[in-house]
Amino acid sequence: RNTNAQSNIIKNVIGSDHSTRKHRKSKKIYFYSKYNYSHNLEVRWGDRVTDIIKLCESKTKIYKKGRKGHGDVMSNIVFYHSIPNNIP
Repeated sequence: RNTNAQSNIIKNVIGSDHSTRKHRKSKKIYFYSKYNYSHNLEVRWGDRVTDIIKLCESKTKIYKKGRKGHGDVMSNIVFYHSIPNNIP
């Protein structure tokens, strides 16, 4: 997963992360990943990363803000249970 993905997801999940909360939302969400990448897309997607980005942006059936995944993280994720498919 992208290193920015965790903070991006927690920021956009409904709920409070205020320090006075007994159960903060950031303490309820766990991220398990074998690999943790920086935002260097070439490392994750290879030399033809520009072709992949062009392909994602060309899909007009997907809303523009969701074509490269939630928050443009360009991650490839496997979920343990039912989650909407919102990544490229």
